[in-house]
Amino acid sequence: SHPMGQGEYVLAVCGSFRVHACHEPITRPGISKNNGFVIDTQWGLVKITRSGASIPSGVGIAIQGRRRRTITFPDGSMVSGNVRSLSVKFTGECCARTSGLCGAFSPALNYANIFTDASGNYRDYPNSRWRGPFGGEFQSVFADSWKVTDPSQRLFTEAECPTGTTPQLPEEPPVSQCDNVEELRAKAEVQCGNPNGRFHADCVEDVLTTCDLDEWVNETKDAEDDFDEVDDDVTIPEADPSPSPPASPSPDLCDRSKSIVCSSSGDPHVRTFVGRRSHPMGQGEYVLAVCGSFRVHACHEPITRPGISKNNGFVIDTQWGLVKITRSGASIPSGVGIAIQGRRRRTITFPDGSMVSGNVRSLSVKFTGECCARTSGLCGAFSPALNYANIFTDASGNYRDYPNSRWRGPFGGEFQSVFADSWKVTDPSQRLFTEAECPTGTTPQLPEEPPVSQCDNVEELRAKAEVQCGNPNGRFHADCVEDVLTTCDLDEWVNETKDAEDDFDEVDDDVTIPEADPSPSPPASPSPDLCDRSKSIVCSSSGDPHVRTFVGRRSHPMGQG
Repeated sequence: SHPMGQGEYVLAVCGSFRVHACHEPITRPGISKNNGFVIDTQWGLVKITRSGASIPSGVGIAIQGRRRRTITFPDGSMVSGNVRSLSVKFTGECCARTSGLCGAFSPALNYANIFTDASGNYRDYPNSRWRGPFGGEFQSVFADSWKVTDPSQRLFTEAECPTGTTPQLPEEPPVSQCDNVEELRAKAEVQCGNPNGRFHADCVEDVLTTCDLDEWVNETKDAEDDFDEVDDDVTIPEADPSPSPPASPSPDLCDRSKSIVCSSSGDPHVRTFVGRRSHPMGQGEYVLAVCGSFRVHACHEPITRPGISKNNGFVIDTQWGLVKITRSGASIPSGVGIAIQGRRRRTITFPDGSMVSGNVRSLSVKFTGECCARTSGLCGAFSPALNYANIFTDASGNYRDYPNSRWRGPFGGEFQSVFADSWKVTDPSQRLFTEAECPTGTTPQLPEEPPVSQCDNVEELRAKAEVQCGNPNGRFHADCVEDVLTTCDLDEWVNETKDAEDDFDEVDDDVTIPEADPSPSPPASPSPDLCDRSKSIVCSSSGDPHVRTFVGRRSHPMGQG
């Protein structure tokens, strides 16, 4: 693949191990090259810049070489390269857990989700004549989703890696403007390393793009040497450098005639698109649900019990404009085909058939079946092909399961810190609420169990709640009972649950909910992920820049940053 752009980009992630690359423009408009890498790990920060390589001492990280650095980490992960090219080797434990420009590595999906963007959505992109995707939506939708603009998430300083804008790029790279194209091509074919190697074809194209032979021949030799340092005992499913696309994915098992639905209510409780209960807390703006350009954000605000929150408004960002549901009322753009019903509870229908129904305290979100295998956020992923094992996919694209609390779904602990808080929106350019509408606060460290009731009349209150909290077999009953016992307030949660049930009734026609049973059992065991964890996986970024993903697929992400 061939991601361009200017600025800082996430190259590869596995858990807390993150590799960022700096892309800087070259003389040809829209074409970039690497200019340094930073690796953030549990053992500290490693920088490879023009100033040299810096690593923390006394933590078990080993480094070899002066011009080209081969760095080995305590868990067996490795990087090898210099400021212009880097190969990243993750252990087999990262199978089905990678993300970034190096792509997802999921044998269970037959590697169909290589190009999973930062929102967790994936699709394939056509190959360019550079034998991998370039420009177009590959750059704007996939590659630029991994651009790092939030200062709190950056690993480079602005001086080390200036942020710039990526021009709109066509799906084909620029044609050579060299005076001696055929002579240059002949030399490049001979001097660009192993003709059957990982970097040969990209080197030839770089020479013809920039009309510079020596620079790219030397860089390709370095890149080949780097790869030789890390290629022992690795698995590369698509090692053949031919321009053909990857094998067709296995069926995604989606029934696109059925819609999918997620609800957030109470303090707050989320019933994911799969139907799994969860209880994300926190203060501030959170991504509730995403499908493509359709984004729903929720505002969480604290209540009197420490660490417990409730919803206080929602904003829906769509291709038809911005819809806000706040204490000031509901605002929708006019004349674009969005229909709204109700005054206190709003049911809003969008031109594509998507719907939301609710008020400031609770919302049900209904996406069409086209969103199957494309959702993300607190409402979770919806992937029949994975037997719904990736519900709790965080904002980096990593997923795992979390244990149920006595509230019949995950609460606190790493569910909050790793999954829920990854969907917190802190970058001002990504916020849909203003700070006045939804103040940002910190989330205290929460235990994996919610607080015990401190009400004086617990059993009497429980008995009333069991009767008044709506349908005993319904979607919201158990959460209502827990909210009453947490806050010692009966009327507030009974009224809200009635609203939530009414909201859900507006959207529950023709929907599929795999785990509709509200029992506390976890979802069905996932199908085998087909990972051979005895084999490592490897990704390379080189040239201007060309990325060979963990799966071996070529791509060409540009951009500056």
